[in-house]
Amino acid sequence: MLKQLRKLVYVANKQFQRQGMTDANWGNVSGIDRERELVVVKPGDVSCKDLTAEDMLIIDMHGNVKDGEGEPAPDVFTQLQLYKAFPKIGGIAFMHSTWATVFAQAGLGIKPYGLKHTQHFRGTVPCTRTLTDEEIRALYQEGVGDAIIETFAKIDPMTIPAVLVNNYAPFAWGESPSHAVSHATALEKIAKLAYHTNMLGLASKHKVTPISDSFYDMRG
Repeated sequence: MLKQLRKLVYVANKQFQRQGMTDANWGNVSGIDRERELVVVKPGDVSCKDLTAEDMLIIDMHGNVKDGEGEPAPDVFTQLQLYKAFPKIGGIAFMHSTWATVFAQAGLGIKPYGLKHTQHFRGTVPCTRTLTDEEIRALYQEGVGDAIIETFAKIDPMTIPAVLVNNYAPFAWGESPSHAVSHATALEKIAKLAYHTNMLGLASKHKVTPISDSFYDMRG
């Protein structure tokens, strides 16, 4: 069942691990078959390091396991919400990478300070609102999904394919699982650059440079 997508998601998870984007079970990559409305994910209790292609789970849009052994990680239920809300997404990456998570925990978006940012994100990578006490006490992952979807109410998720969830962690996505990994890796790198830019004390005076504007134009 979904042999090709299963392999693509497996390869993306291994790439994710090689890029240093996940530690132990802290992170995963998923992919969706839009026609069949099925999603391929890794089991929540298997690290990317130990993962095999046979370990991959196939779940429906409600999180029910249709093929494979084990259960998906809790954050997969947030990913399912994003797949439903953002129909052009083909893959999603979730992580607790250091620099991007620092911004998420601080409740700060990442501004486009330079060209490396604009190569992947056309504008500020936003941070969501904080979750309400009711959302935290009830279905936390559902609340996370709601907060992300609200944040992108007026933003095209394909032009800014990532988000920072306040007090939590980052998500990134793309047209495929491999694109999601690429954007997740870029997010971590630009978060590190932005952190050090802020540490110089110049960020409050910074404007997007002409080279960044030109790159927007080249992308169309």
